[in-house]
Amino acid sequence: MTNENNIPTRQLGKTNIRVTPIGLGVMELSGGGGLIGRMFPIIPQEEKNAIIKAALDGGINFFDTAEMYGAGVSEQSLAAGLKAAGKADADVVIETKWQPILRTAGNIPHSIDDRLRFLGGYSISNYMVHQPYSFSSPEAEMNAMADLWKREKSARWG
Repeated sequence: MTNENNIPTRQLGKTNIRVTPIGLGVMELSGGGGLIGRMFPIIPQEEKNAIIKAALDGGINFFDTAEMYGAGVSEQSLAAGLKAAGKADADVVIETKWQPILRTAGNIPHSIDDRLRFLGGYSISNYMVHQPYSFSSPEAEMNAMADLWKREKSARWG
């Protein structure tokens, strides 16, 4: 299958979600926010919009961000760039990740509200544990993610 730009798409796992084989990671758009964001320069939103538009114009529909990338700055930047490009939620696939360091799996359902708020109306198509290093076991993290998916799947996720 191909998208509207005639770029081949691939099925994401066992889902019905179709993604371009190349996506755009937006960690570099996190400048000024949180610990990771201090590693990157602050880029004006107009430049961020241009980067996102160039990706979209090139046929990319898959975007990767994370809570760790600027404590919401990259998520907000991505949402603003997608809105500036006139893209609707259904036009894009967004992946974001839970930040486990110094947390327990019990934080997973609480963090999702921030992710969705920072994404400003865009859905999360794929939500992952960023790294398996928390105060909880990987099994506890996966159980919390499964519980969250069951709770949220019809409410707010793409």
